[in-house]
Amino acid sequence: MPPPTKEQMERAVRAAIDEIDPIQMAAFRRMTPQEKMRRVADMFATGKHIAIASERHFHPDLPEAEIYRRAMKRWMRASEWEPELRKMVFGE
Repeated sequence: MPPPTKEQMERAVRAAIDEIDPIQMAAFRRMTPQEKMRRVADMFATGKHIAIASERHFHPDLPEAEIYRRAMKRWMRASEWEPELRKMVFGE
């Protein structure tokens, strides 16, 4: 699947921001930096597990090492979107 266009990413980010609950935002503001980093690490691990499970689901006959390699390749492609996403969200 090709990476999303800039317009698609902008719409997705705006939609996600619009859906953030004020109560949830207040909870995030109360978190220590360590708690926030723990959440980020947990989300990263969850995403990695989802990517691996997806590869395993769609390619059940592949060896485990190949499933892992393909899942990590997806992560590498996703990281290519990061600079553009950071620019949209933070104006950097």
